[in-house]
Amino acid sequence: MNILEGEEAADDSEPLHLTLGKSSAPTKADPAKAQECFQQGAALYDQGNFMEAVRSFHEAIQAQSDHWQSYQYLGTCYAAQGMVNEAAGAYERMCDINPDPSLKDWVAQWKLQAGVAA
Repeated sequence: MNILEGEEAADDSEPLHLTLGKSSAPTKADPAKAQECFQQGAALYDQGNFMEAVRSFHEAIQAQSDHWQSYQYLGTCYAAQGMVNEAAGAYERMCDINPDPSLKDWVAQWKLQAGVAA
């Protein structure tokens, strides 16, 4: 996955303040809904509609809190809008769920380039 370069933020609005996979009430995971929302978010991302993509990825995470790919794309949507702290949080959660060393290395490199404290 590449971080978009040269993209301008979609707008100056605040990020959605949804609980990222940490609901106080346990809910049953719905992998089919998570995948549907993820695919919708990926299509919106490909169209450059980052704010709507963020909403879809949040819905995917609400349906399945360990859907690490949604956190990955969520981070990329935030990064494309210049929201580096939100992106870093999403990428860190992705690594919590999927501790693949190559993902961790990628996030560390991204943080270095984005000027985010490690």
